[in-house]
Amino acid sequence: MQSEFDGLRNIRSALAFLVISQVLLEAGAVFLLFLFFAEDVTYVLVGGLIILVAFSLYFLSLAKFRSGFKLLRSFYKHLGIGYLGVNVIITGYALIPLLILYDIHMVTSNVVGTFNLQLALPPIFYLFNALVALVPALGNILMMLGVYRIGNTYNEANVRVGGMLIIVGSILSIAEMPIEIYGYLVAPNFILPAIIIAVSLFVANSVLFFIGALLAYQGLSKILRK
Repeated sequence: MQSEFDGLRNIRSALAFLVISQVLLEAGAVFLLFLFFAEDVTYVLVGGLIILVAFSLYFLSLAKFRSGFKLLRSFYKHLGIGYLGVNVIITGYALIPLLILYDIHMVTSNVVGTFNLQLALPPIFYLFNALVALVPALGNILMMLGVYRIGNTYNEANVRVGGMLIIVGSILSIAEMPIEIYGYLVAPNFILPAIIIAVSLFVANSVLFFIGALLAYQGLSKILRK
C-alpha cells in the first residue's frame, strides 16, 4: 500500500522533470533563433530535437504531478486542488488540435485578397486563441497552489515560498496576453512597447519559476528525510 510519502516523492520527481524540461525548451528555442542569423538547417534539427525531448519530459512531469496529488488527496482533501490543476492543464492541451483547426479555417477564409492578416482576422480570432492559452496557465496556478498547500500541511517554508513564487510567475505570464492583444488590435503603435513588456514579463516568470521550483524541490527533500 502506497503512503503519503510516495505521493511526495512523485511531486518532487515532477518538479525535477519540470525544471529540466524548461531548461531544454529554452535551449531549443535559442537554437531555432540562431537559424535566422546563421541560415543553417542544423540549428533547426538540433533545436527541434531538444524541444521534442523537452515536451516529453514536461508531459512526464504532468503524469508525476497527477499521480502524486491523486495519492496525497486521499490523505489530505485540500491537496486535491493540485490534482484538479493537472487535469485543467491536460484539458487545455487537449483543446489545441481544435484551436489549430479553427485557426486554419479562419486564416484561409479571411486572408483571401489581403496581405494584412491583422485587419483580415476578426478580434474573436485573437480572443479564442488567448482563451485556449489561458486554460493551461490557470491549471498551472491551481497545481502550484497544491504545492503551496503541501508546504502548509507539512510546515515546510521552502515548499510554501517555492509554490508561491511559481504562482506569481504564472500570473505574470497571463498578464502578457492582454498586453500583446492590446498592441496588435487596439493600438498598433504600441506593438514594440508591448513586445518589450511581454519579454520582460517572460524573463521575470522564468526567474521566479526556477527559483521557486528549486526551493520547492529542496523543501520536499527535507520533508522526506524527516
